[in-house]
Amino acid sequence: MPTGNNGATLTEEEMLSQYRGYTDWRIASIRTTADGVQPTSGGTAYYFSNSGESTNDGLTPSTPLATLTDLENIKSKLKAGDVVYFERGSVFRGSIKANVAGVSYSAYGTGNKPEIYASPVDAAKSGKWTRTGFLFFGNRNVYKYSQTFSSDIGTIVFDGGKKHGIKCVVRTDADGNTYNNTTGKEFNSYSDLDEDLHFYHDNETGELYLYCKDGNPSYIYSSIELCVGTHIAKVSADNINFDNLCFKYGGAHGIQGSTRKGLTVQNCEFQWIGGSIQMLSSVDNTPVRYGNAVEIWGGCDRYSIKNCYFNQIYDAAVTFQYSTDSETSGIKMLNVDFSNNVMEHCNYSIEYFLKGGTPETSYIQDVKFNDNLMWYAGTGFCEQRPDKNTAAHIKAWNHPNVLNGYFEINNNLMALSKVDLVQSNAAEASHSPTYSNNIYIQYTGGYLGRSRDVKDKVLFDNSVGTQIKSMLGDSKPTVIFVTK
Repeated sequence: MPTGNNGATLTEEEMLSQYRGYTDWRIASIRTTADGVQPTSGGTAYYFSNSGESTNDGLTPSTPLATLTDLENIKSKLKAGDVVYFERGSVFRGSIKANVAGVSYSAYGTGNKPEIYASPVDAAKSGKWTRTGFLFFGNRNVYKYSQTFSSDIGTIVFDGGKKHGIKCVVRTDADGNTYNNTTGKEFNSYSDLDEDLHFYHDNETGELYLYCKDGNPSYIYSSIELCVGTHIAKVSADNINFDNLCFKYGGAHGIQGSTRKGLTVQNCEFQWIGGSIQMLSSVDNTPVRYGNAVEIWGGCDRYSIKNCYFNQIYDAAVTFQYSTDSETSGIKMLNVDFSNNVMEHCNYSIEYFLKGGTPETSYIQDVKFNDNLMWYAGTGFCEQRPDKNTAAHIKAWNHPNVLNGYFEINNNLMALSKVDLVQSNAAEASHSPTYSNNIYIQYTGGYLGRSRDVKDKVLFDNSVGTQIKSMLGDSKPTVIFVTK
């Protein structure tokens, strides 16, 4: 990590040449991490490859199974200590249902990490796009896709991420008029699409429409991935380990579990996660979109995410969270370790919150966020969110977040946010995390954020070093100002 810049003002170019260079090296290191997960005593190895067959037994690299459907079909054979291996260089479409305790999911072979896509098809190669308007009838730049989808599509990714779609969601206001919840323009149906790569997924019919000004999308783009609203991996058992896998193109969560123990995610990559509609707001009945890369909702114990890369996440890269108005709930969030990760272009790099129960029954205990490299909160895919004032690298919201034990945030790089670098409030200052030896990089005149009992946001100005010490307790911060 570059050092010696404390208090300096750097141009964006100077900052990028130093700190981005180190970050890019870390990303390359994560992507080339060697495989090391082995079955435990009595465990069995199962192999999956794009060159496999559903009629194979999957017990050797030369007799691999082929699909995630095959994985579901052998579920009754899985037991604690088993490892499911996916071949490097292969792409598997669908979702993993991790519902047998003690099973690991990892990689074998050579090349890039095996990729797990929620996207059911490459819509540049499968199906057809048909123009919806001709001459003076309809909108000639809007194309309808030949397949329908029952799960809401969160976004569309073109050419591996070079471009992405803007989801257009109908919002009905109190006056009865309908608007595009993303752009604010009047909007009634797909025929009102009027900007390049804006799309509309009709959840009643399942039909997908895309505005493409340059012509038929399948002629313009070499790949078109559809991020449907399913979790790429659903965890419903304890002591699950994901290692050296790449999760992409899911409209809901990447990996999701509810009140779990022993969830370990290491050496993995997550890109283009989230954006699907989760529900209608109870406040104004507008559609609420969601999507975290790795989430536990509820209690957790031994929850570890290490040496992973996250990019283009609609909500949070990593999170543990729970909220209820009940005072009888007993939710404990214990032994959480998020370390040595790279997170960029996420609305929140790390999110956590806990509301409900009593301080005796619901609390956070023994947590560390160490040595993470966090960049560009609130930029990229998540910029189409309607709530544009929430982004932060550390995000806790205004919940009690009762702490019982240590909560350390040490040796992290927090670089550039459209809103805050940190927002880690708690009902009482003594329940806030302890920060130490972090690097804080923000645009001059931007925001540091708030924490402890500081309710008004702190500017990133000449006094920010003192504010970091008093507000966050970080006695040895490195502060860098960036001019655009």
